[in-house]
Parts: sequence; C-alpha cells; structure tokens
Amino acid sequence: MATASGWRREGNLPAELTSFVGRTRLLATLKRHLSESRLVTVTGIGGVGKSRTVLRLAHQVRGQYPDGVWFADLGRLQDSGMVKHTIASSLGIADQSSRAESESLSEWVGERDMLLIIDTCEHLVEACAELVQELLEAAPHLKVLATSRQSLHLPYEQVVPVPPLQVPGDDPAESLFTNESVRLFAARAGASVPDFTLDEENIGTVAELCRRLDGIPLAIELAAVRLRALSVEQILGLLADRFSLLAGASRTALPRHQTLRAAIGWSHELCAPEERLLWARLSVFASDFELDAARYVCSDGRLSSERITDLIGELVEKSILMIRNNGAGMRYKLIDTLAEYGDEWLDKLGEAEQMRQRHLEYFLSLAKRGEDAWSGPRQIYWFVRMRQEHDNVRIALEYALKTPDKRPLALTLLSSLWFMWVCCGFAREGRLYLERALDANPNPSKERCKALWVLAYIRNSQGDSVGGQEAAERCSSEAVQVGDSRAVILASKMQGTAAMLQGDMQKASALLGVAIEFNTDNKELNPGLLPAILELSVVLTAQGELYEAESLLRDCLLVCKERGELWLSSHAQWALASTKIAANRLEEALQSIREALRIKQHFHDTLGTLLALESSARIFVGLDRLSLAALLLG
Repeated sequence: MATASGWRREGNLPAELTSFVGRTRLLATLKRHLSESRLVTVTGIGGVGKSRTVLRLAHQVRGQYPDGVWFADLGRLQDSGMVKHTIASSLGIADQSSRAESESLSEWVGERDMLLIIDTCEHLVEACAELVQELLEAAPHLKVLATSRQSLHLPYEQVVPVPPLQVPGDDPAESLFTNESVRLFAARAGASVPDFTLDEENIGTVAELCRRLDGIPLAIELAAVRLRALSVEQILGLLADRFSLLAGASRTALPRHQTLRAAIGWSHELCAPEERLLWARLSVFASDFELDAARYVCSDGRLSSERITDLIGELVEKSILMIRNNGAGMRYKLIDTLAEYGDEWLDKLGEAEQMRQRHLEYFLSLAKRGEDAWSGPRQIYWFVRMRQEHDNVRIALEYALKTPDKRPLALTLLSSLWFMWVCCGFAREGRLYLERALDANPNPSKERCKALWVLAYIRNSQGDSVGGQEAAERCSSEAVQVGDSRAVILASKMQGTAAMLQGDMQKASALLGVAIEFNTDNKELNPGLLPAILELSVVLTAQGELYEAESLLRDCLLVCKERGELWLSSHAQWALASTKIAANRLEEALQSIREALRIKQHFHDTLGTLLALESSARIFVGLDRLSLAALLLG
C-alpha cells in the first residue's frame, strides 16, 4: 500500500480560525477521558460547539501523539458506504488495490500512535461505529475522538455531553463580564463590528440576550453577526422569532450551520417519527419536568405511556433532551430554543390545545396530591417538588385563566396550592394569581370560597391583616350562600389570625378557639387546626397565660412529630421559645430556637427565619452576650 506524497507525520489538523472562549472545565474532563479511554464521543445538540471544542482539545494534546492528530469531517457526506473512503482520504492514504477499504485503513494505522478525530457522525452512526470498532481492534495505539448528536453505542465508548455555555445567572457569584456566553458574544461582535465594546451600558442587554439564546454558541455567533445592521437592543426585541432572525452565518459553513433553524432542523430530521411527535408534545412543558408528567401529558392512542419512557431515552441519546439530577430525582428539559421549535410543530400537528389541556389536568392532579400529603412525612419532598414545578404551574395557570371554560379550574389549582404560596416562598405570586382568578370567577361557589380563604391566608402571612380580614369576611359571607360549612370554619380561623396581627387579642382568642373546636375531629391538620393552635398560643403568651400557651404548643409539636409535619413545627418551636423567654427560661428558649432554625434550613422560610433570629437576639441580650445579639440583628 502507498501513501500520498503529501502525507505529513504530524497529521492534518485544521487551524483554529476564531478565538476559543470558555469551556475550561469541559476541556479538562475531555483530556482526562481521552487519557483513560481509546474512544471518546462528544455529544450535544446542533450548534452547541462540539466540533469547535474538539478542535481546541486536539490542538492542546497534539504533542502527545507521535504519529499525529488526524481530522476527518463527515458533515457533507450523505452515503454511508463512503465513510471508509472519506476517512482514508483524510488520512492521505492512496491505495489502488482491490482489498476492502477497512483492511487498508487498519493496515495503514497499524502500530501508529495517533489520534483520529471523526467529526459529525450522527447521520452515519452505524457505519461510523462499525469502522471505529474495526480500527480500534486492529490498531492497539490508536485513539478515536468522535463528535455526534448521539453516541456510537460501542461497549468501551466514553460519552461526554457538551452542554450550552453558562449563561448569566447560572452562577450568582459570577460577574456578567466574565460569563462564558457574554465573552463569546463580545468576541464575535468585535469581529463583526470592530468598534463594538462591552461596557456598563450594554452589559445588561447582552446578558439578557445570551440568556434568551440558551447559551448556544451558534445562536450567539449568529446574533453577533446581526450587529452589522441592528443594535443589541433591537436584536433582543426581535428575538420572539429567533429562527428567522438568526440567519446569515459564513457562506462557507455547512448549510445546517448557516441558520439556527437549519441546525435544529438537522436534529429533527435525524429523529424517528415517534421521537419527533414526542419532541413536539414535550414543548408544552415550561422548564424541566419529571418522567411521570411526560407519560401522562403526552400519551394517547399514538404514543403509549410505556413507549414514552423509551422515547425519552432516545431523545436524551440524540441530545434533544437534557438531564438534570438534583438529588430529588431525574428531570428532563428541552432548552427554550428546542422547545420553541417543537411548539411550532405542535401547532402544525393541531395538537396544541389538547396538550395544554392535558398539562393543566396533570398539574391539577399534582396540586391535589401535594395538598393532601403536605402535613405528612414527605413534606420536604413536596416542598422541593413544587418549587421545581413552579414554571409549569405558572404555564398551567395562564392557560386556564385565558381560556373561558377553564377559569374555574384556575381557582381549583390555585387554592389547592395554598401550601406552595404560603410555605414555599411564592406568597406574592400566589396572591396576584388568586386576585386575578377571583375577578375572572365572580359568582359565589365552593371553589371561590376556598380561593378566598387561601387569599386571606396569604395576605395574613404577608402582614396585610386588613386585606386578610376582608378576604376572610367575603369567604364567610359567600360560604353561607353556597352552604360550605368548612369554608365558614376556615374563614373564622383567618379572621382570628388577622385580629391577632392587629393586636385585638380578645377577638383573636375567640375566633381561633372556634376554629380549633370545629377542626378537632378533622384529619386535615393544615391549614385549619395546627396553625390555629399555634396562633392561639401566641395570643395566650401575649396575655401572660404562659402555662396554657406552652401546653398547647407541646400538644401541637407532638401531633407534628406523629405525622411527620416539619414546616409548622419549626414555627411552633419559635412560639415555644417566646413563652420561655417570657418566663425568663433563656437557655431552654435558646434550645427551641436552635431546633426551629435547624428545621427551617430545609425550607425557603425567610419570615420564619427572621423571627427566629430576632428572638435569638433577645435571648442573647438577656444572657448579657451583647456582641452576639448585635451580630444577629445586623
């Protein structure tokens, strides 16, 4: 066998024509895997920078391969039968014999200590996998670095996904000027418009643009090219139709890299029909989602829930779906650019309304499950879960409020999520949505009564006792009209809370006492019985009846312990500390505060934490530890 006269021992690695920005951690990870494995496949969605990252890596490690680093680009190849020939040509092999081309390749590589890069394998993945396996078995010193939107499925393959660049906000401690996405935009903008400068005036707009582009390098680079005709502000304003805006890359680029739509469309074409259908249906989710949500929302006669489980895996494999494992379970995400593309297809399929309705149904069911389970042993799970589902809940609510026949369901969803608004850190949002939903559903009903006492609960938790009282009184009046006795009791409880906040302890004691009496046999501990007991103990403490207050709180804590309730027990510990402070049992009070703070670290309970810290300061003043008290107050 002969080689071309132009064969070079160092390889044929293309030059880097643009500066490389960021990816420090990813490059380190790739170097480590390449040192440990003979086959590393770099995966990711179109335009995420797989080829550019691999090229940067290759230039960094080329000195480690005595027989060179060799680059074979399959991007323009359509015929799988030409894979071996294309790679042979890239290696500079000239073999005129009648032998199989893989034999020629294997013989040529032989004992050479080299790195072979095969770029863009996804549309020829079977042929690439077959050839790579043959070469690695025949050439003991060969290493292969491949880029593909899906893995080659070889047993010794190390797969390294390339995520989008970090966007502003991913790391709260990071300066906007040092963010990867922002730096890439600035570098490419400077190349397109030489007088472009990133400064304090435009950094906020550039940061928002990079966030909206999901940190996808191709999208950022295409946006930077637009600076020749548009300002950053204009680009951001026009981004609603990102696919038509982001066009006009280099004429020498592959067609699928000349526009963002083409890059995403290439991934779409590589998907099987069922995968495309699921991609479109998954676009109904906001942010990330769990498998059970996808199985419910997206299943029908065309896609069974069991099939969806397999297809989710396929979409992850093809770099369409991203995986997030935050310790509370596996979640999946379509980044906004891919979700927007899927949403267009969902409209074309005529399924948008059906999927949004299924999405609303699922989150109604989830909200009711969370409400029923909130006061039990899985409270932390539901706290984490509903904070994760915040964006999906918001999308479901907006759909229900905008759809006339679904507006009553908005009331049901909102009121079932009282624990999310009050206990999970979204009180302001819950209040705004409830006020909108009540305006959209003006006729008295049981659904409206529940929404009113939930609104009273939220307003009271915000310190708006006047608003809380007004909502509770409306609830009580309408509950009598529709015959909703439970709403009457809960309205009394909320009126008692408002009275306590207003300093009317006598009225608060009477109303909270009524709520406790009528809720004693109720299995629902929250938001009726336990909060009423807690608040009555605060009233009793203020009235100097410390023994009665402490007795109530100990009963409350015992029930919390039996049921696994944590959120309210942390407030009970704070209230118990208050009774002990009033009795000058400061060391005991400190133990209760510490227990309250220990529990609160699981929850986003800013108000409760501040109350506990203020009580701690009072305790340390009493213990003559003034500097520590001042530190806590500070």
